[in-house]
Amino acid sequence: LIRMSGCLRVVADLLSQRTAPSASMADDDAGAAAAPAAADVPAPTHGSPPDGLECMVTFEDIDETNYVEYQTAPSGTWHPARLSEGVVRRLLDTQFDEYSEQLKNSDCAATTRRLLTAGPPIWLREKSGEAMPLPEGDTHVCALWYASDGLEHPAKVTGALEGEARDALMAANFALYGAGLPDDPADDNVAPPAAE
Repeated sequence: LIRMSGCLRVVADLLSQRTAPSASMADDDAGAAAAPAAADVPAPTHGSPPDGLECMVTFEDIDETNYVEYQTAPSGTWHPARLSEGVVRRLLDTQFDEYSEQLKNSDCAATTRRLLTAGPPIWLREKSGEAMPLPEGDTHVCALWYASDGLEHPAKVTGALEGEARDALMAANFALYGAGLPDDPADDNVAPPAAE
């Protein structure tokens, strides 16, 4: 119990260090570092939403007021999102906390192991892979462009931790939530023997 309270204190301290991403990629050195170098990729030309584009979550029409393009890394290519700006902003604002809640409330060893192995999110991730698909060879969404303001923004989720802070949180999570996991992942979904 003392070990768990110490882990909770470490997690609370790390979470208090989180910062929200800046409003523009130009103001965010870390976001710029994750995107390809300017010499590698020509300057992007952002466009208008394709005719008939609709948000895959809200089913609203996507127009100039809610259109989003996303950049994938490491290729640096831009793509039209099949999500409205409001949905994208909600994903950015909630994915870190949703990860923490899923880990805290998981009652499945396989899910807990998967969450612990992946670690807390850094970059926006659209889970279906259909609304913001990643081209082959790309690993993540690194930037967003909103037609509503004409600016590029980092695709880091609100509260994302990186480097040593992320490593420390992952270690604390493993200590807190991974201690009771079976040693062999093949045993994650095996029910314990019934008590006689």
